[in-house]
Amino acid sequence: MTLIVRKILGSSTFALSETLTKIIDRLTKPCIVGTVAKRPGTTSDDCNVVSTSAPTDSSGAGGQGGIESPVPSCAETGGVGPCWRFVPGENACTGQGVEMVADPAAPPPAWQSISVQCSLCVAGIPDPARGCP
Repeated sequence: MTLIVRKILGSSTFALSETLTKIIDRLTKPCIVGTVAKRPGTTSDDCNVVSTSAPTDSSGAGGQGGIESPVPSCAETGGVGPCWRFVPGENACTGQGVEMVADPAAPPPAWQSISVQCSLCVAGIPDPARGCP
């Protein structure tokens, strides 16, 4: 691996460090900064999480493209995966991260991408029905 990295990047340690930093940035959990609003009249966070993962063909091998699946929150499933939950932020995330909990009965996908969209409270505009101070 060192030979391949040197062939691509030359002997620049800085370039290697920058490349590794960019890879790590792509592997971190999604980061939510701010107060997440609740779904109106509920205590559930107003977030939509979608998992895109490798399809499998009839032999169980990965296929082409990706399969999108909505993922419920762990609060809705009693913590049983697949689900998502908030965790303390990591690395440069000053808010909270979104972590996936795998389905214990399913093999892990060959690859997976997570999309997270959450409604946030607006500072200075209280909305008690959405849990916004």
